[in-house]
Amino acid sequence: MPVMNSTGQAAVTDSLYFILIVTFLSIFLFGFSSSYGNSIKEQVNNEFNTTFATNALKSILYSSTPRDPDDSIENKGAEIDYLLAILKEDYADNELIDESERMVLGKTISKVLSPVQDTLDYALYISVPSEKKVVFFYLHLTNFKKKPYSASLKELSEGESGRYYVYSPDPDSPHADYFCAIGHESGDYDALSVKLPRLLANVGPVSQASSSIKLVKELRKGEFDDFKAQVDLVLWDAAWLGKTDERETELFPYATPAAGPWNCVKVES
Repeated sequence: MPVMNSTGQAAVTDSLYFILIVTFLSIFLFGFSSSYGNSIKEQVNNEFNTTFATNALKSILYSSTPRDPDDSIENKGAEIDYLLAILKEDYADNELIDESERMVLGKTISKVLSPVQDTLDYALYISVPSEKKVVFFYLHLTNFKKKPYSASLKELSEGESGRYYVYSPDPDSPHADYFCAIGHESGDYDALSVKLPRLLANVGPVSQASSSIKLVKELRKGEFDDFKAQVDLVLWDAAWLGKTDERETELFPYATPAAGPWNCVKVES
């Protein structure tokens, strides 16, 4: 009898170990399959957004546009030219992009990126790293309204301190566009080179496309030289850039966009 009891106990113990191993493997496989699906979805989304950013940047740089920002390309009497030609010509005058040319480029960017402007925020900027200079900076952001809620999920009045917060686009003005880095000097360039990476590091996954273009500047009267500049287009899921409980410093000054080093001016529609 003692031998038979020992054999039975051993069988039960083996069965429990077997069930434990099978349970562990089942949980592991379930978790792996779930995370694998999410990782594949994330990779597909990232690949799609990166491809879109690359194609969008090509479309912007190689587009034709009217020289008059108030004109339409469909207008038969409009003066049409390549966008890059307009930028080169304007920059060669005083090594700046003037307001009318900024408007032309801004309208082109908005049109090309209109399919994603409701869900994605983005920045397109032209810089000359060798000279520590930002030639052009266009920023598209979502205007969020911050609603506080108590611990019992009761909506509180605006301005009250809540346990939870819900961020939703402002129905009256869901988006805002800005021309930034206006009149930048090297000191502002260095400061912006810190602010922009910090913003992009806090908004989640980003999709970026870059390209080099040639600009022209006048060395001496009647003598011109071309040089390389860099164009970057960065897309990210629309996100709140203000202060949070975990973030004491805002990523973008919504209330004072003209403050340095951003030096932004809101684009009036």
